[in-house]
Amino acid sequence: MSVREIPVAQWDPFLDEFSRAHRAWLASIERAAPGAPPRVEVGECPLRSIEADAVRGIEISFRHGAVRVEAPKTLRVDDEGGLEIEDWSGERVRLRFRVTEPPGALDGLAPLERS
Repeated sequence: MSVREIPVAQWDPFLDEFSRAHRAWLASIERAAPGAPPRVEVGECPLRSIEADAVRGIEISFRHGAVRVEAPKTLRVDDEGGLEIEDWSGERVRLRFRVTEPPGALDGLAPLERS
């Protein structure tokens, strides 16, 4: 999986476009402190928006709440469409989308029907 870092100067336009492209997609949030295993903070909720603010940090909004990352240092996007935000303390917040297989990738048989 390839990951690319988004320069700070591009956070606002990138997150505006990303939010529009992924609005209402089912997303999950995992948060991990340095040296600790990740914990699920939000599980499969419709994404509303993601906004960067110089004072408040980055806020990921869902239909029923929001997750805030204070003092973000880096913003990365991976080739699967997920985001990773790292703050200055080393804590990482990962946004992942529920992904389904595209119809062309399926062989038309349920697992129990295969011989």
